[in-house]
Amino acid sequence: MSSLLWRPHPYLIWQAERDVFYVELSGFDHHSDLTDSLDTKFGDMNVGIETFVAEMKAIGMWDSVTVQSLSEFGRTMTTNGAGTDHAWCVAT
Repeated sequence: MSSLLWRPHPYLIWQAERDVFYVELSGFDHHSDLTDSLDTKFGDMNVGIETFVAEMKAIGMWDSVTVQSLSEFGRTMTTNGAGTDHAWCVAT
């Protein structure tokens, strides 16, 4: 994911005043094996986010960055015995 997420020094290339980077990661529809599956997914996300943060800090832009996470997909808080079921979620 990190190689798709980031290209080196875009600010130095484009010299844009503002940019928006959009990343989508699917595959969270787990009905079982939730713990192992989420560990893998969150590990993938961490690599991409850590790479992005390191690059923003390296070019002195980190203090001007806002990071937002959004999901419209929710899960119940109670188990179905092997995972969780669909629920409503609005989180930003």
